[in-house]
Amino acid sequence: MRGLLSEVTVTQTYENLEETNIEAVYTLPLSLDVVLMELTLELNGEILRGEVKPKNEAEADYEDAIEEGDSAVLLTQVQPGLFSVNVGNLMAGEKAKLRFAMPNCTAGRTIVYAFICRRPWRRAMGIRR
Repeated sequence: MRGLLSEVTVTQTYENLEETNIEAVYTLPLSLDVVLMELTLELNGEILRGEVKPKNEAEADYEDAIEEGDSAVLLTQVQPGLFSVNVGNLMAGEKAKLRFAMPNCTAGRTIVYAFICRRPWRRAMGIRR
């Protein structure tokens, strides 16, 4: 966080554990006033950068890529504050690392961050607090 601005970067890794190609779909809730600034997809060490296109054109390009056997990613805004990410034609055994970044104005807001780490092994070991 820098002054009144913060930058948030989210990295999501998908691994296709199936024996066939799949389409991975991820729904992402975000703040209503957030603006996505960058989208990258890493497949087999190659980094692909997203570009902004009109929705109809982007959807058509995505479907064309899938039909041609290529992998593709499509990020669309479902409604204000809710986005959907599709990673299409993810090959069997392949990992895809999706990364997106967004700035956020924190002026006039109280920000509270909470991190939760679970340790399921405690119950298995009979450890109690």
